[in-house]
This record gives sequence, C-alpha cells and structure tokens, in this order.
Amino acid sequence: MRNVEFRIPQSEILRPRSLTPDPHPRPPTPDSCPLTPDACPPDPANLIVGVLISPCPLTPDPCPLLDSVRAALESRFGSIDDQSELIPFDFTRYYEPEMGPDLLRTWFSFNELRPPVRADPDACPALVDDKLATIQLESLWRTPEGRRKVNLDPGHLTMHNLVLATTKNYAHRVFLGLGIYAELTLLYEHGKFAPLKWTYPDYRSRVAQDFLSRVRDRYLLKLRPPATDRRPPTARHRPPASSAPLPAPPR
Repeated sequence: MRNVEFRIPQSEILRPRSLTPDPHPRPPTPDSCPLTPDACPPDPANLIVGVLISPCPLTPDPCPLLDSVRAALESRFGSIDDQSELIPFDFTRYYEPEMGPDLLRTWFSFNELRPPVRADPDACPALVDDKLATIQLESLWRTPEGRRKVNLDPGHLTMHNLVLATTKNYAHRVFLGLGIYAELTLLYEHGKFAPLKWTYPDYRSRVAQDFLSRVRDRYLLKLRPPATDRRPPTARHRPPASSAPLPAPPR
C-alpha cells in the first residue's frame, strides 16, 4: 500500500488569533473572558449555606448556638434573607462520631448575589472563597479536643441548578482550586429541583425543596434590572424559565 502525502494549501490553514490582530478591537468588559470575548457571561449566584449543628439538651432553647452561627455568617457574607425550618438530621450517622447524636439541620440564604467571574483572571471562583471562609468559621465552635460542633456547607443556586462545595474528591466532582471541588447537587426541571443519583438525602427532603424553591423565586427577582433600567430580554436578563424540560446540552 502506497503512502499518500496530503498537502493543505496555505490559504486553508487557520492562523493563531495572536498572529491575526483584529483591525477593530473591542475594549474588554468586567464580565468578558480574555480568551473568548464573545462568550455569554454567567449569571451571578445566590449563596446558600447548610448548617449542621450540635444541640444543647440542657437549655430551654434546643439549639442556642444557632444565633451565634447566624451572626457570624451575616458578618462574613452579608444579610440573610431566608431560613429553612430547623429539622432533625436523621438521614445518616456519618457525623455522629465527631459531632455527637441528635444533630439538627437548617439552611440560610443570603441577599447579596455572588459574582462567578472575577476581575482578576488568576482568582479562584467565588465558590472556593465561600468554602474556605466557612471552614474558618467552623473553627470558632470547635471543642478543646478539636471536634466540630458546627458544620457549614456553602452552595451556589442559579436559575438552573444548585452546586455545592466540598473538600472531598469523587468521580462526579470537579476540582476548582485550593483543595475545593464543586458538586452538581440538584437540577431545576419541570418546575422543581430534581435530585441526581448522588444527591444527599437531606437535599431531597421536603423542607430543603420548599426552601430552595423560595430562594429561586426570590433569586429571579434579584436578576431583574431596576424599573428605571428596563431593557429587552437578553441572554443575561431573560424571563423566568418555564417548567418545560431543558434542551439537551450540545455535544
């Protein structure tokens, strides 16, 4: 069998962009990507923090520590605009060796949206900063033996999903930087948040679903421009998504 040599005309070879400067360059914007300036920037996210906390059975208040946790979170992330019910964490016993039995679970939502794109291209995603901040806050309530009394799980909620941050690697998690991974925990489809096969049981619960639905409704209002700055709908400021299923992602 003969070796056939194929020659591509020089006119058909695509040159690197750096060798073919744009005769009409556009100034960069805070939301643009330096490598793909035509890409649509992502919407900001609504920060939520899941709180797992040890109870105090010797006091009238079943969880007096929660007020301190709330104050510390607001000091770091700004005002809280919603909180879920406080429920027993009886979904797993994974945390009992460190935090003890009869744990309680609640979620907080924060008013200020988190920008996913930073002005500094070398900066880590905001979700990494949020996770590292909650790790520092957890140390405020450690026992003298070093055991946690509070576990904080930050996540970013958008129109389409909920992504949690974790320090533990696994097949379905994506490394973000500085030891932090992202986990796609819930998808929004057919008018509700749908769990995936790895979604934690507490995020499948009615309390979590009701809370996240409220947060999403308020989040859509936050994305709307002020009444004095109404513009036609665009990819960034579009009407709330319908309950129709999402189209298949491009391959």
